[in-house]
Amino acid sequence: MAIQNNTPFVRHVGGTEGTTGWSRTDVLNAIEQVLADAGIHGSSPRKGGVAVNCLAPGSTLPFNGSGYNTSYWNDCGGPGVKNNMPALSYRNIRVTNNGSGNYVLTPIWHPHVIYTNGEIYMDKMGGGNPNFATNTSNNIPLENISGLHRDGYQTGDSFILRNPSGDPANIPPELTVGATYYMIVPATYNDIANATYPDTFKIAETLADANNGVAMTFANQWNGTTMNSDQDPNLWSIEFEFPAITKLTVRQDDYITFHLTGLTGHPTTIVDTDDTSLTFPGGTYDDSRELLMTGNTVLKNFQIVGYKSEITGLGLETGRIVWHTRGWAQGDYVLQCRNHSAMQNIIEVLPSVATYENGYNQPYWDYTTPASGSRQQCTFRVFRETMEVNPSSDRGKVKCVRIQTPDSTGWTTNEVFTIPGDQIGGVSPENDIVFGVNSATTQQVADINAIPSIQVMDVGSGSTNFYAKYVQNNTAFIEIDNDVNKTYGKTFYGIRLKSDNNYQLQLGSGVKWNYLNWNPTSSTAGHEGCWGGVDGFDVVDNTWSFNWSEEWYAKYDYGVGSNANTYPMKVQVWKANTNDPQDPNFYILQFVQNVAGNDESQLSLYFHKGTVIGNGIWDLDHVWQGGITAFIPQTYSSYEEVIHFETHMPRNYRSIQEDLGTNHALRRCAEYGYLRDAGETYTANNSASTYYGNNLYTDNNNSSAVIKPYFRDSAVDKDEVRDYKGDNSSVNIAYGGGIIGKATGGTHDYNNSIDYYTGNKSDIASVTQMPSAANYYKPIKGLPLQSGWAPVPYYLPDDFVVIPFNVTPGATTFHTGDSIEVSASEIYKIVEVSYSVNRTTYDNISSNSCKGIAFCARTT
Repeated sequence: MAIQNNTPFVRHVGGTEGTTGWSRTDVLNAIEQVLADAGIHGSSPRKGGVAVNCLAPGSTLPFNGSGYNTSYWNDCGGPGVKNNMPALSYRNIRVTNNGSGNYVLTPIWHPHVIYTNGEIYMDKMGGGNPNFATNTSNNIPLENISGLHRDGYQTGDSFILRNPSGDPANIPPELTVGATYYMIVPATYNDIANATYPDTFKIAETLADANNGVAMTFANQWNGTTMNSDQDPNLWSIEFEFPAITKLTVRQDDYITFHLTGLTGHPTTIVDTDDTSLTFPGGTYDDSRELLMTGNTVLKNFQIVGYKSEITGLGLETGRIVWHTRGWAQGDYVLQCRNHSAMQNIIEVLPSVATYENGYNQPYWDYTTPASGSRQQCTFRVFRETMEVNPSSDRGKVKCVRIQTPDSTGWTTNEVFTIPGDQIGGVSPENDIVFGVNSATTQQVADINAIPSIQVMDVGSGSTNFYAKYVQNNTAFIEIDNDVNKTYGKTFYGIRLKSDNNYQLQLGSGVKWNYLNWNPTSSTAGHEGCWGGVDGFDVVDNTWSFNWSEEWYAKYDYGVGSNANTYPMKVQVWKANTNDPQDPNFYILQFVQNVAGNDESQLSLYFHKGTVIGNGIWDLDHVWQGGITAFIPQTYSSYEEVIHFETHMPRNYRSIQEDLGTNHALRRCAEYGYLRDAGETYTANNSASTYYGNNLYTDNNNSSAVIKPYFRDSAVDKDEVRDYKGDNSSVNIAYGGGIIGKATGGTHDYNNSIDYYTGNKSDIASVTQMPSAANYYKPIKGLPLQSGWAPVPYYLPDDFVVIPFNVTPGATTFHTGDSIEVSASEIYKIVEVSYSVNRTTYDNISSNSCKGIAFCARTT
């Protein structure tokens, strides 16, 4: 076998051979191209024009980089949504059992005032006491503040009049207990005579009358009481019983009172999921998803955060469950029987700017733009300010906008489109958000109609590209496919070139690279994206960004120094043959500069790839491999030439600590199994080293840290020339009983002691040496990635070897790409080499030898 194509894949930095004055962008481009040539890039589809981030007017902060909390967003989308503050809605729901294992949810109302003109005012439906004149002048429609409208009640909706207290004395004589009545819901302020109260409607005796606006009137005004939470509805004189519902819809900051009636054997609670595999694992109820308190004071299963109200009555069969939804995130919750998994109903909590937020539950509205031409539809999440914001004039304004669709393609930077205000909690056109070229002029800010913008980027490898590239930050991410059918079958390797020089880079890796809602054009390192995964398993210590750090990540020189771009550079790949039975996925990424006419390697890297590495040790359904191995020529302990195999964790700082309870670890990283350390959080122990040394006339100390290649050579494994009483000083005659080189002088044995006769000057010199049959000098193959790891997770393919050498003359030099011929059918090229010139070795001639060791790839 031999490496693929017998030569490295090569790309010249700057485009052509011999180019100087190249830039860091040129380096990234060359890496991208040569990896494409070698087939290293991953297989994810290349997606163009992906919408990735929204910028507030006049801002460059990405949503995930404090853009979610910048006041610049307040300058667009019109004035704040003017819900009346507070706009709490008090809901009373009678909960019964239909006898077939299902809840029956019946909304019940208690009228506050029945006026003689037929208007019925419902206190605490959510409308409060707004000033109608002000609302009208501000063009705030009735439906924006009325609880009736927000809950979707319409003319023609029916209810049954009940008398739960059994006392008919306070029921207006015009009404009949048990009769059905129909609502007439006002459309505008002008339809309400008692204009102080927006939650006012009239009733009709028939559906036809309701549709025709024919309302009942009353001889006298009837005054009820205020509807509050945790009241006994059976004490009410008048109850409006609406048709049963299967799903209850409320808003943040509403009060709900569930009146449990006839539920013997059905302890009722509220959970945050309808997935019964979570609430009834194995068929038995588990309260881990329950909105439960311990000792009626502390939430058991949820984080206590500011403004989050507690819930009472969970688990009762008779009585009341009371939930103030303030502080709870919007979304679906479930009324659940603890004894029967199928007995459940959804409680939908909608957003409301009338609530208080604590950073975890800001109200939001999702809007999906329709597809247009090549542009795909995309969902945007619009957050609004709440009661907590200061100044109060900003309540209800746009707080921030986030993109929800991960890979909506076909967009352009600064694309013009509109998010309608009436789809995001406001009204149109007053609360429309108009996107385009980012702009925040003084007039636009004053009019609250400044222009936010959308950002796009190309994402995905497509087998020929970086997964993501950020030229402004000299950073790129390589997608490596190990086994795409595995849970953790991909790894993303990051390369960041240092921004203030042309010779240093840092490396990291992760199970995922997140680009959504980050700024792809930001010049602030760390604002372009972040690693994905779980803290303490895939990410260390909540540090998700890939900022330049002198200690957090492996750092190497890829150029000769501060004036590196005055020397031509090429980036090349040495790759195992695609038919290599050992591992066709092995490759080396190398940076080479031409210095004084010679190619000099600056850095050689291997980003762990494939399934041969770790085979039989780890499974990519459970772990992800993120190791980085560098092949470094150096001198060990100041006197021994070696090739250093240095394997790093994806992160050098805080990645191997195995103390329980700490997130200073990458526990899910495969290589963590070798480098784990009980108390280490810093860089010293976060990598492993194996040294392959030269064992040819080397001043070595036989350190176990250096692997010694086996070497025997009859030409050097012999004794020195000696002169025993001969006339010729160059003759070495051993008179040792004819053991080697019996001479004419012979020997005599006197008292069991061998002695020598004087030799004849014509006798032939004889030396003691090893037979040639014992010679051993071969390229060393089967190289373990790390010899100190057990079991060894990986052996390099046999086409990659180390070759020690000791040659003359002493001034001989070696360079990347030089050939070493073992035989006509076995030729290697040097990848990395460590050597010393002008050494005195076997021939004892001063400075006549060059000795060292080369890491090579077989080409023939």
